[in-house]
Amino acid sequence: MPVDALRLILCYHQRWEPQMMCNEQKTHHDPVRPGKAAHLQSGTPAGVVQELIALSLGHFVTQAVRVAAAKAGGLDPDRISFMGTLRVLRCRLPECESAKPHTDLEWYERLIAEIQMETIEPRKNRINPRVVKHQVSNYAKKHDHHRPVPPLRKSFLETVVMTI
Repeated sequence: MPVDALRLILCYHQRWEPQMMCNEQKTHHDPVRPGKAAHLQSGTPAGVVQELIALSLGHFVTQAVRVAAAKAGGLDPDRISFMGTLRVLRCRLPECESAKPHTDLEWYERLIAEIQMETIEPRKNRINPRVVKHQVSNYAKKHDHHRPVPPLRKSFLETVVMTI
């Protein structure tokens, strides 16, 4: 099997990552406030741009620390909890003393070690039976026997068969 085709096949389960990133940014990085009807507070276009840049930078920092913790622990970054990383960062940022460079490194090492403990179970392979959902139509209705799809017995890679 060609290496490029194999890498492409293994990326199949990563296709939801951009949507998850948008959800993390919109739902978790945006500060909690009463009557949170709009996600952006600014009333001017320049303020909206500034707010979006700030949210993006906060998300980038959170993901960078998450990846650093995963790399130091020899884990896949998806195994480190995003919410756990965010909680640890919010808790530990006030402890950082930027005036003393040697303490910054110690603080960062403790931060990475604490984030490494925020592991989650690996994500399951996502599968969904291809049947027509019930609408006002002439197609068959989705029944209960379509829903409980048995768990996969093999890994995703073992189930792929390529023909050339």
